[in-house]
Amino acid sequence: PGDILTHIYHPSPGGLLDRQGKIRAEYREARERGVLMEVGLDRWHTDFEVMKRGMGQGFCPDIISTDVTRFNVEPLVRDVLFTASKVMAAGLPLPEALAAMTLNPARAMRRPELAELKEGGPANITVLELLKEEVPFVDFFGQTMKGKERLVCRWLINKGKVVKETPATTKKTQSA
Repeated sequence: PGDILTHIYHPSPGGLLDRQGKIRAEYREARERGVLMEVGLDRWHTDFEVMKRGMGQGFCPDIISTDVTRFNVEPLVRDVLFTASKVMAAGLPLPEALAAMTLNPARAMRRPELAELKEGGPANITVLELLKEEVPFVDFFGQTMKGKERLVCRWLINKGKVVKETPATTKKTQSA
């Protein structure tokens, strides 16, 4: 319990899906034992078809991370919000995506206070906007997936001070 298995949507042998496209028993058993599942979106470690099939069978990630390197930033990963938007396009609901970027990783590190906002705390806050727009996503294998929304950062507040402010768009949005 508490171990983290990353790159869960890779297409390589021994991956999440068996030859029939079903979740392997080993992955379900690991999750039942408390192993956390992480996207770790990187080049050949994330295949949209594996992601969509896995999530379609209820195998959603507990943690969303980028696994960003100098080789995969553009156009694959960009940042954690772009990565979360990809995972949402594959079927993860917004509340689960938010927890997978904040509360779940903080708990996994045994530092839940990093995801808390409370009186007397450090006031580290990110204000997001959910843009309703067509977003083309691509994976390392050239597969495309169309998203209908993406998360963007509007304000980043560190220890009570605004360190990033981006003007809102005029597109239809939802607060996150």
